[in-house]
Amino acid sequence: NGLIVDYCGVLKHLRKALATFAGTPSGGQGGAGGEIDPARPDEELLADLAEAIAMVRSFLHGGGAPLDDVIGKAGFARNAAIVACKEVANENDETRKRFEVLCREVFKKFKACINVRGVNQRTAVQALKHTVEERLRRLLARNPLRTDFQQHYYERIVADYNREKDRVTIERTFEELLKFFEQLEEEENRALREGLDEESLAIFDLLKKPDLDKADIRRIKTVAKELLQTLKAERLRVDQWREKEATQSAVKVAIHDFLYRDETGLPAGAYSDEDVTTTTEAVFAHVYRAYPTVPSPFYDVTAA
Repeated sequence: NGLIVDYCGVLKHLRKALATFAGTPSGGQGGAGGEIDPARPDEELLADLAEAIAMVRSFLHGGGAPLDDVIGKAGFARNAAIVACKEVANENDETRKRFEVLCREVFKKFKACINVRGVNQRTAVQALKHTVEERLRRLLARNPLRTDFQQHYYERIVADYNREKDRVTIERTFEELLKFFEQLEEEENRALREGLDEESLAIFDLLKKPDLDKADIRRIKTVAKELLQTLKAERLRVDQWREKEATQSAVKVAIHDFLYRDETGLPAGAYSDEDVTTTTEAVFAHVYRAYPTVPSPFYDVTAA
C-alpha cells in the first residue's frame, strides 16, 4: 500500500509541475481566478494508466514476483517469471479476484488512451496480437474443433488490420482483439462449466451431435471420460504405438468397441452404426495427434 500511495503522490506532483511550468495555477476551472488546468485530458489519461499499471506492479511485487522480470527476461526465465506471477494472483479466491479487477482497470484505461500519441497504438496492437495468438495456439492444440476461433481471428480481425492501418482501423482492431481475448477466456473455462477437464472436453466435443436431450448429453460426458481413461490406461501406454500399423489398429478397434458396446458406448437411440464409425475415425485422429505419449504433451501442466 505504501508503494501505491507514494506513486499516486508522484502523479499529483507531476500535475502540479505542469501547472507551474505553464505559469498557471493548478486550481483548474474551479480555482480562484477561474483558470483552466493546463494538465490536458491526454496527460490525465496517461497518468491514470500509469497509476493502474503501478497498482498491478505493486500487487505482484508484494508477492515476490516482479513485473519487470516478465518484461525484461526472455526464454525459460521469462516463462518462470510468468508462472511466479500466476502463483501470486492465484494464491486464493480473493487475490485472484483482486488481480482480475486490477487488470481490467489497466485494459480500461489503456483503451481510454488509444488516441493518445504517447501510447504507441501499433505496438500495443502487436503485443495484444501476440498474447491472443499464444492462447489461441494452446486452445487449438488441445481441441481440434476450435478451428472456428482460428478462422474468426485470421479471416476477420487480422485480415482487416493488414488491409489498412489507419487510426480508425487500429482502434477497431484493438477493440476486436480485446473482445476475442475474452471469447478465448470463455472457451478456456468451458471445460469447468461442463464438469470436465480439457482432455475429456475434446473427446466430448467429438462425440456430441446436434439435437441431443439432456440425458444423452450426460451419457456422452460419461462416455468421454471413461473412454479416455481406458485408452490412457491400456492402448496408449504401448511404447511408440503410432509407429506400427498393428498398434494403431488396436487403438482404433478399442475406440470403436467402446463406443458401440451397450454398457459403455453412445446412446443407441441417438447414434446409428454409421455415426459410431464416423465418430471412431474422428476420435482416433485426435488421439493419434494428441497422445504420442501418456501423459499427453499437449495437456501436461508444465508444457502449458
